[in-house]
Amino acid sequence: MAINSWRSQQVIPIEYVALLLAGIDPLEVDASRVHMSPRYKQPKSFRTNVMAAAFDKELSGANQAKQWYNRIKQALIEGEIHPAGEIRQWNARVGTWRPVGREGLKVYHGFDFDLARSEIARWVISLGLEENELPDFLAGIVAIPEGNQPTEGKDLRALEALGLLAVTFAKGRGQYTHERSGKPNCAQVAEAMSQQARQDGEVYGMSKSKLQRLLSDALIAWEEKRG
Repeated sequence: MAINSWRSQQVIPIEYVALLLAGIDPLEVDASRVHMSPRYKQPKSFRTNVMAAAFDKELSGANQAKQWYNRIKQALIEGEIHPAGEIRQWNARVGTWRPVGREGLKVYHGFDFDLARSEIARWVISLGLEENELPDFLAGIVAIPEGNQPTEGKDLRALEALGLLAVTFAKGRGQYTHERSGKPNCAQVAEAMSQQARQDGEVYGMSKSKLQRLLSDALIAWEEKRG
C-alpha cells in the first residue's frame, strides 16, 4: 500500500493545504510547480500558483480548494490558526516575498504562510470533524500538539473536565453545536466565554482565539477519557 508522501512533511504551505483538504494532491496537478520544502526554505522568488493550475485543468475540487484557501486565510486573520514561521506577502514589483504582520490583513490580500501538520489537524478538529475523519495527509497526527500535552495528572483531569463542561454547556443550544457532528462549536463557545471575560474586566489570556484552542484540546482530552 502506497503511503501519502505529504505525511512526511511537517510543515506545508497553505496553498497545498487547501488543495489537500479538497482531495487534490498538488503533485498530481503539476509536479513542476510543487516545492516539497516549506516556503521559508524555498528560493525567495519561487511562486508556484498550483491553485491556478487546478482551475486551468478544470479539476472538480478546484472551487472547494479555493474556499478552503480563503477559510484558512480568514482563520489566520482571526487568530484561530497559527503559522509556522513568518507571514509573507508577494511583492509583484520586485518578484519576491516580503514578511508582513497579521494586523490589517484581508483575505483578498496576496499573502502566504506555512502550517505545521499538527496545527492543521488541531484546527480541522476544532471545526467539528472527528479524529478518524481527518484526511489521509493528516493521518497519525497526535491530536493534542506537543507543548500543550498536560504533564501532570491534575492538569489532565482539569482539561477533561473542561471538555465535559463544554459538552454540557452546548447541549440543546443550537448556536453552540455543530449541526453535522453534534459536537460543541468551539468558536461559538469561546466567543461567549470571551464576552463574559470582558464584562468582568479585561482579563489577560482570555481572548477568543486562546479559549478556542484550549476548548479544542479539552474536547479531545474528554473524548479520549470517555473512550
